[in-house]
Amino acid sequence: MMDPNVDNPEEKTTPRQARRQFLNARKGEYKQSTNRSYEYPTKHFVEFCEKHGIDTTGEINSYALESWKEARKQEDLKLITVHNNVKHVRVFIRWCERNQLIEQGTADLMDIPKVTNSQSVSETTIELDHAEQVLRYLNTYEYASRQHAVFKTLWHTGCRASGAIALDLRDFKPDHDGTPILKFRNRKSTGTPLKNKDASERNVGISENLRDVLVDYIEGKRHDVRDDFDRNPLFTTRNGRVRRQRIYKNYQKKGGTIWGLTSIIGRLKYG
Repeated sequence: MMDPNVDNPEEKTTPRQARRQFLNARKGEYKQSTNRSYEYPTKHFVEFCEKHGIDTTGEINSYALESWKEARKQEDLKLITVHNNVKHVRVFIRWCERNQLIEQGTADLMDIPKVTNSQSVSETTIELDHAEQVLRYLNTYEYASRQHAVFKTLWHTGCRASGAIALDLRDFKPDHDGTPILKFRNRKSTGTPLKNKDASERNVGISENLRDVLVDYIEGKRHDVRDDFDRNPLFTTRNGRVRRQRIYKNYQKKGGTIWGLTSIIGRLKYG
């Protein structure tokens, strides 16, 4: 809870504390699905601050924000994703300004990456409500299936389909220093390059819920096979590593198609 009697709050409030207060302040004012769209971008920004020694909100300046944005660009993300991430973090920064946690005018200095009309049309973001509908269906009717594990990984990590395909079993760490992670690695020589090569390599912390789905998928429905390079893929078919065409197939329920995954993956909000 914010203490109105604290002097110089920008010198005593950590980015993580500010994020928690920001998200709490939005509860009840906006739809839950809208609020969730702010969770991942602000979480990533806070982790960036902590990694680079930014201990208080007063230390956040335009250079730090630009450095974070450039770091996002270096990851295996679509430009529309970076565009949306920066917009969401800017809302957080404006909230910090209103609460005297960051120097006034900092948000105005943030440069939102421009996207072309074709990118806006072909990579239009989907509504969180729609994605959550998909996840509810999978959780109820296809729990811990490959389809469930892949879609949840795409949605919650923000990776491209090619990034999910490239994951090996060894890249999933259910308990890495107390935090479950997925390790994205560029392995072009053995068939799974990442779009931005080594610059796309990163460890991504995941939720306990995603960890549980992946564990149950591995223990129950994953085919224990190797690919053409004698690697152990995380997402498999009976014949080896899952291919893009498999990921893009439509999922069916009794009575007809409930969604086209091709269009959803092509328009993931967190790319």
